[in-house]
Amino acid sequence: MEVIVDNNMNLTVYGFYQKQGYDEEKSVAVATFIEVCFSGAGMMVGGHIHRGITCFTGEIAFLPFGMSHDELYRQLHDRATFHSLSGRAVTSLIAIMNPETIALTGSLVDSGDVDIIRQESLKYIPEMHMPKLRLLEHPDED
Repeated sequence: MEVIVDNNMNLTVYGFYQKQGYDEEKSVAVATFIEVCFSGAGMMVGGHIHRGITCFTGEIAFLPFGMSHDELYRQLHDRATFHSLSGRAVTSLIAIMNPETIALTGSLVDSGDVDIIRQESLKYIPEMHMPKLRLLEHPDED
């Protein structure tokens, strides 16, 4: 039996990718927005987990949002500012990796948020470059 030990976001995106049954290598991401945590992402680039040189890939809470981490945390947990911030994080993933799909997950995201976050991203990203955005309700299954 093969066993893989990695961080939770890398394993989530790996499982999500495997369940899609792609015929060719694709790039996908899973972005998580969880209560009492900062945002993070897992990325598959060309069919392989992307970790980066120091395994810092996916730490989207460190994007330059122009505010302290305390303020970022507060605003991510505020429904009035959540969509704008999560949309900018998704926009950054799109601009950097141009994925086929981004799955959104975490207790701060519900099904109604996906289209709002898509609209926030479309403020910056042309429609032709927008990936599929979808809700991943049960990431532990992946």
